Amino acid sequence: MFFKKIYPMLLIIFMIFAGIAVQYLPNNSAEENIRHSCQTIILEKSYPAFYGRTADGYTDSVMLLISRSLPDKASWKRFFASPIYSYFDDKYVSTGTKLFPTYALCYPEDTHYRASYFRYWHGYQIILRPLLSFTDYNGIRKINQYLQPFLFAVLLYLFCKRKAYGLILGWILSYIILNPESMPYNMTYSIIYYIAVISSILMLTYMKKIEQNIGWPTYFMMIGIATNYFDFLTYPIVSLAVPLTVWFYVYPPDNFKNMCKNLFILGGIWIVGYAGMWLLKWVLCYFILGDFVVENIINAIIDRSESHIYERSYPFWSALTETFRQLCIQPDTVFAIVLSCIASIIAVIIKLQSCIRFAKQNYYQLLSFVAISMGVVVYCLIIQGHPFQHGIYAYRLWVTFFFPIIAGMNFWVINADKKRTTKRKRKKK
Repeated sequence: MFFKKIYPMLLIIFMIFAGIAVQYLPNNSAEENIRHSCQTIILEKSYPAFYGRTADGYTDSVMLLISRSLPDKASWKRFFASPIYSYFDDKYVSTGTKLFPTYALCYPEDTHYRASYFRYWHGYQIILRPLLSFTDYNGIRKINQYLQPFLFAVLLYLFCKRKAYGLILGWILSYIILNPESMPYNMTYSIIYYIAVISSILMLTYMKKIEQNIGWPTYFMMIGIATNYFDFLTYPIVSLAVPLTVWFYVYPPDNFKNMCKNLFILGGIWIVGYAGMWLLKWVLCYFILGDFVVENIINAIIDRSESHIYERSYPFWSALTETFRQLCIQPDTVFAIVLSCIASIIAVIIKLQSCIRFAKQNYYQLLSFVAISMGVVVYCLIIQGHPFQHGIYAYRLWVTFFFPIIAGMNFWVINADKKRTTKRKRKKK
């Protein structure tokens, strides 16, 4: 029991030391690759080939700025401060070809303004900084182009291997919602995908070992910790919804009480890991950097939790409607959602009598998927400002709704049919 509890602490210690260690990597090759990256980021600005989705060159530039190794600034404190040395002038803010902070990234000789982006962990540096020693922005995109569909296929294979066939349609729909055409081209969009997929792959591959040696609550806490550490606040709830849906599919509850208990423990412990990791960063920054941290954090929390843009307030449900509107912009996504829902509903209708009997006896198993899908509502009502302001990519959090709903409907049909088949076999005997 003691060793199960210590795994999250070991993970946090490793993450902190890894984040500090990469600050001391050699500078020359990384700077050369960043210069090559600038040519792409400045000229591109958007991806008309990918259904008009705007590239998040802004945030990717921030990631590269923070990961830049400055010889005179490299120290263990740098990892906690996450400084951005940039040029700040009104004429360069969000204008045409000179987009701040892209301009600051690509013209470092003009930089004189120092900002600290300490409220996030920026843990992606432990991967991005070593990568920049070998390749540039386009090279990272190529890695994503091959690795992301490969992991998608691996997860499909594991669904088949574990005979969790009901997860297949929901996962294909989720991949379409995530937008595989544009996602590999943005580092920002890719982080949560990797966490959600890799954690699900590990779960299905080492199911018994995780259960015996780590424990599921500890495992979900570690997912929450990793999410907060690596993510730049994009659509983090998906890293809970995907593995949690897989878990409830493989381990359907025996009764309503167990359903509530498992949902509360696994979901709640993910939140503890996610929120606790954030609190830890703020506390460490307070003692390492000084008391100016508190005011910055409070202002950021207020900004991210209220529905407003440029001092204009919006209804508290605006994050839900805006992200759903952004989701429905792409015709192929809408078609995939409608087709998946219709196919799942038809399957239920075809097996209607068996499904009704199953629902009466095992309603709590179906409710678990519905409860997970409500995560998108809870998230948008708590973190109102961020998904509302950044709906252009935060719409991906709707995977939290559609993956468990489609998976739950297919689970319903498959298991209702299994029960009927089992009864027939018993009668023949």
